[in-house]
Amino acid sequence: MSAAPLAGRVALVTGSAERVGRSLALGLAAAGADVVVNHIGQAGQAEEVVGGIEALGRRASAVEADVAEPAECRRLVATALERLGRLDVLVHNASSFVQGDFLDLTEADFDRSLGVNLRGPFFLSQAAAAHMVERGDGKIIAIAGNSLFEAWPDFVSHSTAKAGLARLMQLLAVALSPQVQCLTVCPAEILPTGDPEADEGARTYAEVELRTGAPEDLVELVVYLSASTAYLNGAIIPLDGAKSVY
Repeated sequence: MSAAPLAGRVALVTGSAERVGRSLALGLAAAGADVVVNHIGQAGQAEEVVGGIEALGRRASAVEADVAEPAECRRLVATALERLGRLDVLVHNASSFVQGDFLDLTEADFDRSLGVNLRGPFFLSQAAAAHMVERGDGKIIAIAGNSLFEAWPDFVSHSTAKAGLARLMQLLAVALSPQVQCLTVCPAEILPTGDPEADEGARTYAEVELRTGAPEDLVELVVYLSASTAYLNGAIIPLDGAKSVY
């Protein structure tokens, strides 16, 4: 793979003003991509990420949009196309972690989990895929997390939505073939985030078990998948140091 495998391409990363999303946006830019930085209510942080991307010699644009809302998803894609001219890679990174005892979860809790983690990616994929299919090329990558392989009893609605997201990517891999490839990555715990405020009090990579990853691990995989062969399609990929089979 070349030093800039994504040169000339445009990526959109949801929830990329902070934490792992920030690392993904900067990593894709370092690989040559121009990047749309999606956020909600984090204009200052998003502009900092834009500045970091531009410092790498790439174009970037911050777009505020609530990806839980289908109309906002369509506007997000339209704005990305208007500002950067094309869309080659969509990364579903934004997530909503609703925690609580299963017996206490409400309809609002369930809807909040599905809104960001499944309904939003469904309609955002639809909007992005319309452009990608017309152009004849594209990648959609979902970050599902290792709740797909582990039972998280305090995050039932979240885990249910993420399982749906992974299945959605498998279905779209067939529905959008051969023009668009759809993939799912399931990282386990990733520390640190690269954001000093978010990392305050967090354990460092050296202080945790060897199978705990770092943002760079996820960035490397997402960059690889973004530039990979079209024959790699529909896969669900654990990124957990073999934790899922431990």
